[in-house]
This record gives sequence, C-alpha cells and structure tokens, in this order.
Amino acid sequence: PSCLLHVIESSGDVLTSVLEDLKALQQQPNRDLLEAKILFLAHNIESRLFKEWSYKVMNKDQVVGSIGVRRLEDDDEKTEHLFCSVLSTLQKLGEHLERPPKA
Repeated sequence: PSCLLHVIESSGDVLTSVLEDLKALQQQPNRDLLEAKILFLAHNIESRLFKEWSYKVMNKDQVVGSIGVRRLEDDDEKTEHLFCSVLSTLQKLGEHLERPPKA
C-alpha cells in the first residue's frame, strides 16, 4: 500500500513507545516507511471511540471510486483541511460502530 492510516487508542506511555519506534524506523537506511504524520492526539478521553480492533486493505481503485473520497494528488488542499476531513470521517465511523447492530 502507498498509504497507511492507524488509529491508536492507548495510554500515553504506549503512544510514546509507538512514536519512538516510528522515529527509529524512519532513521533506518533501507526503510519502507517514508513519512509518518500524527493527525490527532487527545488526552483524558472519557471512553474509547473504537471498541474493537479491525483492518481492511483497500487498493487504489476501491478508494478512488468511493463516494466522498477524492484523489489527493488531484487536489491542492491544505493539510489543515485534510486533517479536518480525516478526523471528521473517523468520528463518524466511531459513532456508527457504537450503534447497536440491526436485527
């Protein structure tokens, strides 16, 4: 994949450890990780947003063809707008996952 998105909900100690590992990976000469960005960090949240761990690998065609998803290389959007868009989408996903399943 050309892009990975991780949502990590954990203690400050675990987050610090993850960040230190990322820094070490970026400093390796033959690294696969080119660049890492932290989009959002919150402290003292009341409850977890995502109750379960899961993942999905999507290829470029799936992402580009999705409703509401635009190709970033075609847009000249600022980082702030991208941040707000990703955070808003993650919040909506968290709210959707909190709803009880339909019978």
